[in-house]
Amino acid sequence: MKYCSKCGTENLSNAAYCKACGSELTNTVVVNNEIKKKEGLGIASIVLGVISLVLALIFNIFIIPIALVGLILGIINKAMKGKKFAGIILNALAIILSVIVFFVILFIMGIGISEFVNSDEGKDYLNKFYNELDRQTSDNYVEGTWNCKSFDGSGESDNYIVTMKLNEDYTFYWGKYNDDTNYVTGTYTFTDLEKKNNSGDYAYYNVKLDGEDFYMDGEKQEEEYKSEYEMGITSIAGKKQAVMINPKSYNMYYCYRK
Repeated sequence: MKYCSKCGTENLSNAAYCKACGSELTNTVVVNNEIKKKEGLGIASIVLGVISLVLALIFNIFIIPIALVGLILGIINKAMKGKKFAGIILNALAIILSVIVFFVILFIMGIGISEFVNSDEGKDYLNKFYNELDRQTSDNYVEGTWNCKSFDGSGESDNYIVTMKLNEDYTFYWGKYNDDTNYVTGTYTFTDLEKKNNSGDYAYYNVKLDGEDFYMDGEKQEEEYKSEYEMGITSIAGKKQAVMINPKSYNMYYCYRK
């Protein structure tokens, strides 16, 4: 058999001219090699297309580079007037299938993540994650204005009784809630006790208050004011809360950060 060097049509071995385009049939060996080369690209494209289709369901978008190579080989084969163009179709289908499978997996994962986030377990996990991230990125986790209620372990009182302001510059204000005649100001220090409660929600700190100005009923007191608290802090929906206990007087407070 002879193959036309112009159009690649197969002709009888004794034919002098191509039956399709009428070109003279010469350099048969060279033509045969060119045709084999063309069809080799087509075959390679088909093989890659089959592999890509099979693996698309397993590796989805990660198989796209292989499918792209197969698609390019198929296009080159077609440009060289090769007859095997099935590889173009197979690789194109593999790419489309890979993308579809990828988005289906994302959709299923999205549903699963949404259900987990809205579950009690998911909310608890995210809250702990947020708290830990907030702690690790904060230089002063106890800082803030805390309004506190009395707390005996069974429940909190209805009304705030104390305001504690721990400022960024390590000065503090401690006084009766909405009462500017009974208060203490000074400086404070704190230490991360590196411990948590059993559920892991609260992280504990030791806070020491060293008073400089101490007022009772509007009159400045001469006595020294020093106080110390163990402060367990958590955050719910981005709002900090704390439980405080004085290790000497055992006074307990439940506090909310403004």
